[in-house]
Amino acid sequence: MDERDLNKMDNGYENMPTANGAQDMNVRDISSSSGQFQYNASAPSQPYSMPENYVQQPSEYDRYVSQFNTPQIYPVQNADYAKKTGKGKKIALIACSLALALCLGIGGGIFGTYIVNGNSITASNVSSSKSNGGSSDLKIVQSSNTNKGTTAIENVVSKVKDSVVEITTESTSYDAFYGQYVSQGAGSGVIISADGYIITNNHVIDGAQTVTVKTTDGKSYKANVIGKDSVYDVALLKIDASNLTVASFGDSDKLNVGETAIAIGNPLGALGGTVTSGIVSALNREIKIDGKTMELLQTDAAVNPGNSGGGLFDANGDLIGIVVAKSTSTSSGAAVEGLGFAIPINNVKGIIDDLKENGKVTGRAALDVTLVDIDSESKMVQYNVNEQGVYIASIEENGAAKRAGLKVGDRITKLGDTEIKSVSSLKAALMEYKAGDKADITVSRDGSEQKISVTFSESSSDSESSNSNNFNADGNYKYYDGNIYDFFN
Repeated sequence: MDERDLNKMDNGYENMPTANGAQDMNVRDISSSSGQFQYNASAPSQPYSMPENYVQQPSEYDRYVSQFNTPQIYPVQNADYAKKTGKGKKIALIACSLALALCLGIGGGIFGTYIVNGNSITASNVSSSKSNGGSSDLKIVQSSNTNKGTTAIENVVSKVKDSVVEITTESTSYDAFYGQYVSQGAGSGVIISADGYIITNNHVIDGAQTVTVKTTDGKSYKANVIGKDSVYDVALLKIDASNLTVASFGDSDKLNVGETAIAIGNPLGALGGTVTSGIVSALNREIKIDGKTMELLQTDAAVNPGNSGGGLFDANGDLIGIVVAKSTSTSSGAAVEGLGFAIPINNVKGIIDDLKENGKVTGRAALDVTLVDIDSESKMVQYNVNEQGVYIASIEENGAAKRAGLKVGDRITKLGDTEIKSVSSLKAALMEYKAGDKADITVSRDGSEQKISVTFSESSSDSESSNSNNFNADGNYKYYDGNIYDFFN
């Protein structure tokens, strides 16, 4: 049957008479296994009457449609017919059952009760027959629970959020193609004194001509750089303000993996005061950032560009770290998530006073050597050594190591009582000493261990170095990753 046949049938069905002469059907095509059912479109010219005992039987069309619609109750003129067939009772029973089920289903869904924290919240929904924009009969019952408790994280945030600030920087650069231009940067900082001292990362403010600090009350201040240190990537700022909210220092040496970690900062340089939370994922994680190996806290609290210099807090609201970096991909290019890193606050405590008083770290103990981490079998083969560890690659003339009798190729195993397993662990151990202090260094040389007494010299590294992300800026305990095969032959 094509479209023209269907249109003809439409026109015919519109005038099709029913048993009582009313025109109430508009159907297109009803198929059955026995062929097409076509209805005569012309109404009878004379009214006709039914036999006295005639009962209209359901048509094939009615039987077909009844499969898809709610059960229909056919008119029953002859009670005996309905009684004999039993269809009247069955149809009525089905209809009543469906109606009852529908009422129970709607009633159960509308008047259900939800229990939250022992408080009953009841919502009722009353349908309205109005569909022309009239007022709705929807009734919502508001919860009477006004005793919403606060979470531990909420308590921490309310305590410390005002101690974290937004930092923006401007620096002037020169390019052979573009000429002189101004570049902008952004980061975060943490207030450590009520009169305006703020700590942040060195790389946030390094090279900037202007540094601006914005507090949570919306006020902006011009900040002065008091001091900075490229080794630990820390800088100390000062703004002219008073009665500021101060972060209290925690003890990063007492942290445990799994403890709550809350990061607050200025991600993307535009979302100041952003709070993310997670856990301390790892401690003493050795991470190489732009060639510089640092020993950091690891967290899965989300951090993004702009979070640098912001605070990492514990469940008590104590500052346990300064956010410094996140990992976005592996060396093979695979994307990663949930890898954020922070400088342990105990590593920062020891240099803040020095930065405040001298603008840089002074009296830092130095060995005056260049070191190399040999941490894989391939490097063992490359450098022709039998064991992994921290090796001396070069020694400065007239330096502390030279005076003590240390040699190129020595593997340092201990500084005092501290085991040395990496360059970063040696750097951390050296932070416990000052220039002029003496300590025993244990080295492995020619298959045997020797204990050598060393008097540390003062680090000649320039903490003001513009290359804040280059570990080699500290010339006294560099991380050397070149080919020094000749030193070990």
